[in-house]
Amino acid sequence: MKFNKNYLLLSCLSFFLLSSTVVVASDKTIDRSSTFNQTISFLPSFSYTDHVAVEIASDGDFETSDAVSAGDGTEGDPYIIEGWNITVPTGHGIYIHDVTAYFIVRNCWIDAGVGPNGDVASG
Repeated sequence: MKFNKNYLLLSCLSFFLLSSTVVVASDKTIDRSSTFNQTISFLPSFSYTDHVAVEIASDGDFETSDAVSAGDGTEGDPYIIEGWNITVPTGHGIYIHDVTAYFIVRNCWIDAGVGPNGDVASG
């Protein structure tokens, strides 16, 4: 049986490359335990205070609502609603409508019934 030199050289080279690849691949150890066994927290380290649902139906309601923590409703100093844990079985957790004042809702945890836009609505 006759062997072609090129065929023999190509076969040896292929065998060497495949052997090297297998050795390199088997030499690697991947520790996935540190990646996949981490605890994931959806709540930031922020303290929430329980509060009933909030509805602001006019600019004057910002002044009388105990849910507003700061601000005067201007562009430079908007009303701030923050830090509340609001749980209601139906409706919105926070509903703001018919206002012209500037406001920000932030850092609130809201668990509420289904509304057209979720748990916070502004109209």
